[in-house]
Amino acid sequence: MNTIARESVKQMFERLGDSLITLVAGDLDEERVVEEVVIQASDEPVGLARDAVVFGVGTGGDSAEVCGLLRKVGAAGASALILRAPVATDDAVTAAVIESRVPLLAFVEGAPWMYLADMIRPARTRREEDSFVTEASLSADLNLFKVANSLSEILDSPVTIEDLRSRVMAFSADQERGDDARKASVLGQQVPHHLGAEMVRLGVFQRLYSSSRPIHVEPLPSGVRARVAMQIRAGSALLGSIWAIAGDEPLSEAQEEAMIQAAHTAAGAILQGRVAADAVQRMRTATVAALIGGGQPARAAAGKVHRARVRGGCVIAARIRSSDRAGAEFDSVAGAERLASSLVMYLRAECATAVAAVFNDTIYAVMLHTTDFCADVRSVQRLIRSFVERRGTGLDGLSVGIGNAVSDPGDLDRSREDAELVLRVLDMPGTAREPDLQVATRDDVHGLSLVLRLSDIAASDPVCAGGPLARLEAYDLEHQSNLVETLDCWLQQFGDVTSTADSLHVHKNTLRYRLRRIEEVSGVALDDPEERFELMLEFRVRQSLGDSHGPDLAMRALTRA
Repeated sequence: MNTIARESVKQMFERLGDSLITLVAGDLDEERVVEEVVIQASDEPVGLARDAVVFGVGTGGDSAEVCGLLRKVGAAGASALILRAPVATDDAVTAAVIESRVPLLAFVEGAPWMYLADMIRPARTRREEDSFVTEASLSADLNLFKVANSLSEILDSPVTIEDLRSRVMAFSADQERGDDARKASVLGQQVPHHLGAEMVRLGVFQRLYSSSRPIHVEPLPSGVRARVAMQIRAGSALLGSIWAIAGDEPLSEAQEEAMIQAAHTAAGAILQGRVAADAVQRMRTATVAALIGGGQPARAAAGKVHRARVRGGCVIAARIRSSDRAGAEFDSVAGAERLASSLVMYLRAECATAVAAVFNDTIYAVMLHTTDFCADVRSVQRLIRSFVERRGTGLDGLSVGIGNAVSDPGDLDRSREDAELVLRVLDMPGTAREPDLQVATRDDVHGLSLVLRLSDIAASDPVCAGGPLARLEAYDLEHQSNLVETLDCWLQQFGDVTSTADSLHVHKNTLRYRLRRIEEVSGVALDDPEERFELMLEFRVRQSLGDSHGPDLAMRALTRA
């Protein structure tokens, strides 16, 4: 028998997101739970409302009325008050919210109250393991197809339901009666671009979205048969449209009313689907956050993702390189979300437990090891390289870091730190042009990752600001010389006087003079291998800190070392 945790007002709001409700005033309390939904009119006495979400039906436009209802439901112990938008807000309402200790929320115009009630009530009985597929999202999709099929029977014509971008969300089952345009739209789940452009040119969408009743669309010059269309709207928000192939006779009054009612029903289903999608995304993000945070929360989250015993896993971090973000295909939160969805779908072909989410500009994916899947980092690397290759040139600026695998989900934070360190290395100048390092493991960048860790220490320790190179820099600045550049080049040429002089375009005797001055000013002995190593290391650390001694210094030094 499962014990169901009660949901707080704050958890309810976070689950629903802002698709249906928005916070007008007050604070959302983690301690106030939601026990039930109560519908309350302002002129009626308040009944049992302890720990209830109260729907103030018919209230919202008058400040005094809102204040009165807030005080009533507050005295009854309500958890929250929801009114239809727009809600009158002024100092008096704000004061009433504070006095009653009841947060005030607004419910989107046009959406039925019953849809909101359905979205709140099931939260008390939903199973925790339903993290990625909710009944709400499934029922919303099914409702749209039911609307399409029911309307198709009434109109005796094929029907499609489309969003504002002309993407097909649902369609009736009578495909054989459709014309080529309808068949192409259903198969491609998108109205062909040239047809959409033609309808824009003819002003079809302008007529559609300005009419409260179905419109008739004449056959298009491209051979598309006539259509009847009805906008889908929730209050002032346009959500999409319903399309049907027109028959020989105009729609009857009953058919028009059926189409209008179908649009209302579709609006509710679309809103329900949006809320469900928001909830799925929020739960997925919370799960990934718990996993990559490590510790007991990661173990608990792993148990929700996979009921069988989880034997550790690895973390993958990906983002567009900072130098390549301008004009990048995924230079936006929505783009990153799409990339994360594509990546996790690809990974699940091999690892059914793969999950991913976006935090700021970074995608984090977790592949958990179970009895059905356990792969080393090289196998994961090959899998992700295959994904990048399949996506093509749109991912040229993508960097992917793969953390080392761990044997305990509680240690996934260590794998995340590995992946993040790899990404930092890949963002260093020079690595961006190394194609083999687009998808890298900790071993692939081991040397540079050590330098990066040293640079972190140097950046936080003011003592590290001194040393031989600092003395040479001060000398160069005072005497307009170039001893630092000379030393850098000489170290890269492994002390070869001829090749160093050629690289600097100076005579060998000039180079020998500079080397003597370097020893005098810096106090180092260039014939001592330990001191040469220390100088090379300092150059690398400075480069990783963003020093200006040449953009590829660290990579060149490491390559030749």
